[in-house]
Amino acid sequence: MGQRVFVLRDMPIMQTPEQELKTIIDCLKYEGLEPEIVGDSVSPLDFSNISFDVLLIDYGGMAMMGAWDTAVSNLRYALKWIEDHPSVVVLVWTLYTTELVREVYDTFSDAPANVFIVSVASKDQEKLWRSIRAILGVKEPA
Repeated sequence: MGQRVFVLRDMPIMQTPEQELKTIIDCLKYEGLEPEIVGDSVSPLDFSNISFDVLLIDYGGMAMMGAWDTAVSNLRYALKWIEDHPSVVVLVWTLYTTELVREVYDTFSDAPANVFIVSVASKDQEKLWRSIRAILGVKEPA
């Protein structure tokens, strides 16, 4: 059985929305997940009545295109919801979205334990994805 994923994102700059969603799905599959997209919206209000396992947040374009305040406001709402739903795994997807999270929390250690910053390429990425797969009950890829 796959993971139900809600994608919280702005409109992409470099790709069509369909291409960006396909890229996200392909990346999640590469990491061993079996994503089933159950929602895709810019507003965190749209996921409050939907059941899902993973919330992927990508507000990078919004942050780049001068809508920083809107992105921070949406992210604050989403993060409050996240604190009340600790079983949902949250993937902060882009570098700009990571900067938005920094705007909300003083340090990443202040963020809930179910929030994972997966946007920064580092030597710890494999360890990070291993933790994510373990939480979701996903086998390690071969």
